Amino acid sequence: MKRIFTLVLLLTTVAVGLAEETQRSRAFFNPRVSTRDIALNQIVTITFTTLRPQVEEVDPEATVRAALVQPAASESWRLWREPRVEVDPKIGTLRIHIALLPRQTGTLELPEIPVRWLTGNQMARFGQVQVASSLAHGSSRLALSGDHQRVAGIEWGAPYEEVLGALNRPMGEADVSGELVVRADNGMELIIRGGRLAAARIRAPQVSFSQARAAFHERWGDSLPTQAEQTLLWMQGWIRIEATPLPGASSGTLLTLTHEGIESRISRSLVESSVFNLLDGGNPPAAAAPAAPAAAAPVTRDDTAEPPSRGDPPAAERGTPPPAAFDPQAEFERQMQRALEEEQRNRR
Repeated sequence: MKRIFTLVLLLTTVAVGLAEETQRSRAFFNPRVSTRDIALNQIVTITFTTLRPQVEEVDPEATVRAALVQPAASESWRLWREPRVEVDPKIGTLRIHIALLPRQTGTLELPEIPVRWLTGNQMARFGQVQVASSLAHGSSRLALSGDHQRVAGIEWGAPYEEVLGALNRPMGEADVSGELVVRADNGMELIIRGGRLAAARIRAPQVSFSQARAAFHERWGDSLPTQAEQTLLWMQGWIRIEATPLPGASSGTLLTLTHEGIESRISRSLVESSVFNLLDGGNPPAAAAPAAPAAAAPVTRDDTAEPPSRGDPPAAERGTPPPAAFDPQAEFERQMQRALEEEQRNRR
């Protein structure tokens, strides 16, 4: 019994120490999320603190950025500005700042950040954010205009042939691997990239930029901060909306809407066909139209690519799972059972 008592005392001391250390380590991340309830055009900021780097070969800023731009994160969130890492001059701890914009509405899981500059295969997790199907405009909310789904009555990502059909234009032979501009009767320019409707332009020489400003805010809500002069910028899921004075004119407004998801898929398709295919021993194939990406709201198009699941990524993408948390009570019971079994065997 003396041996059992000594073993129990030792295990209890170790378990309490490990539990306290685990709690201190987790609490030290000190994560803060600016808000848990946002509109589609609002920024979420995340800050968290870690110990000073313990693995010299790992760049914390590059690690954070890589986690935010990988497909599992970028299908739901857009990196608004580059992550910023502050080093405490006295104790060397790191303070990481992240700013994100939602790509979709609904309940979204914030990206997880692998803290690879610390030992122990740790992850920083921040929970969920509810993204409303509305736009913030001052202290009020506006209904979505539908521009995040379609333009000129045509859904984003529509094939070139469908765009011509919607505009009652004759089908003709055209190279759709690059960029094509189709002009509607009302003067709007529909831009085809990679065979898909990817952008639209409106030139309004009769509308001054100052006149348009208030009306644009009433339609798309609060604009986002930008360093470009004389530029208004909005983001609605995958759609980037920019308004500037009409170039080369004394008055007028230029409005450009761009589907960033289609642009991203075109770039990825170009790299795969022009680089990866060569590495695999093939020849550069003819450029093909990329699949239309998921919109920021449900769509009904049959030829639109299915949006990726926002659940757990495949095991190959997740990498090595984090170790299970130490459970002192369970370990104590296991050790106690082993000790009793050993004592019973010795008595036989």
